[in-house]
Amino acid sequence: MGKKSGMIIGIMLAGVLGLTACGQLEEANELVKEESTIFEEVQSELLSEESKETTVENKDAAESKDTTEGTTQEITEEELQKVFIYYGNGTVGGLKMEEVSMSEISAATLLGLLGRHNIVSIDTKAQNFEEKEENGKKTIYLDLSKQFKDYVKMMGKDGEYIVIAGLTDTFLSAYQADELVLTVAGTTLVTNYNKYDVPMEFYALSAPEQQDTSYELTEVIVEEENIHIAYPQFTNMKNEKVMTQWNASIKDAAMQDYQESTITEYTMTYEITTQNAGMVSMILRGHCNYEGAAYPTTIKSTFNFDLTTGKNKRLKDYGNLEELADALQNGYGYKMLQEGITREDLTTYLSEGFIEDYQTLLQSYDYDLSNKNLIPTGFSYIKNGEKLVLVVEVNHALGDYQEIEIE
Repeated sequence: MGKKSGMIIGIMLAGVLGLTACGQLEEANELVKEESTIFEEVQSELLSEESKETTVENKDAAESKDTTEGTTQEITEEELQKVFIYYGNGTVGGLKMEEVSMSEISAATLLGLLGRHNIVSIDTKAQNFEEKEENGKKTIYLDLSKQFKDYVKMMGKDGEYIVIAGLTDTFLSAYQADELVLTVAGTTLVTNYNKYDVPMEFYALSAPEQQDTSYELTEVIVEEENIHIAYPQFTNMKNEKVMTQWNASIKDAAMQDYQESTITEYTMTYEITTQNAGMVSMILRGHCNYEGAAYPTTIKSTFNFDLTTGKNKRLKDYGNLEELADALQNGYGYKMLQEGITREDLTTYLSEGFIEDYQTLLQSYDYDLSNKNLIPTGFSYIKNGEKLVLVVEVNHALGDYQEIEIE
C-alpha cells in the first residue's frame, strides 16, 4: 500500500475518533460506513495507479533486460582469441595448461589468470609491456611490480622454477613470441636462486597430450629433366604461423641449389626419423652435379620440429655438448651409420687440425629459424624417438657428410 492510501486512512480515522469523543455515536457509525465506501473507492483507484506504475517499471526493466541481453549476445558473437595459461601440475618441474577464450589479450588479464593458479601473487601488476621485432625474433619486454619479486623470494628452488616457467610460457604462447625479457620495478630480477638477466625462451614443461599438437604431413614432388625433388609439408596445424615458417624452411632446404644455372642434375629425398605428438624429426638427403664439376656434391640437412613449442630444436637445446665434443675428439661413444667409413677414419680426419674447438662447433649445429644468417656447422636428428644422430661435415673423400649415432 502506498503513502497516499496511508494518509487517507489516517484522516478518516481521525474524523471518526473526533466524532466518537463528542458522543455522536450514530453519526459516527454513519460516517464510518460512508467513508469506508469512500476508502474502498480511493484504495481501488490507488491500487490501479500503483499497478500502472508497476507495469511501467516492469516494462522498463524488461526493455533494459532485452538491451542487456542484446549487448551480451554481441560480445558472445565476437571472434574470441584462445590462450593457454600454464601453471604447476603438482609435480617437480612439470606444468599443465588451461585454455581460456578472451576478446582481447592484455598483460593485466594474463596476470589475473596466472594469479588464480598461484603463478603470480594477486597484487602483481604489469608496470610496462612492449613487443619488439629484433634480429628476426619477436621479443616481449615485461616489467612487473615489486610484489612479484617478494612473492618469488618466498619460494623454494623448485617453486621458483615453476613460477618463472609458467609466467614465461603463458606470455610467449599468448603473444606468439620467441623470447621474454623479464624485469621487476625496472631492474633485473635477482632471487635466492637465480639472476634473470638474459631473454627467456619457452620452457615446454607441459605434456604434449595437453596441447593441440595435431598435424598431417603431405609430400611435394618436383619432376623435371634430370631433376627429382621430394620433400614433406605440414598441413592442418592449429598454429598457422608456425606451420608456414616450418614449411618454408623445409622447402628452402630441399631446393637450395635447384635454380642454379650451372646445375646439370639435382636429386633430393627425405626420411622422417621420428614422428609423434610432440616431435617430427627428419633428414633431407640429396646430391647435385654442377657443370664442369669433377664429381657430384652431397647435400644433407635436418629439422627437429617441436610441436609443443613451435621451435626447431637445435643440438644445443637437447644434447650434452661437452660429452659430445669429447666423444668426437677422442673417437668413442658412437657408431657410423654409413658403410665404407670407419670411426677411425673419422677420428683421423677430425684430428688433422680441421677443428680447434669441438664444443663451439657443436654449438652452431642445426638451423636457427629465427636467424637465417646463421650457417650451421653440422646437423642432428632424432632416430626412432630416442637415438641422437649427428650429421658431421667432412671432406669429399669421406662422403661430404657422415651420420654417426651416439651410443
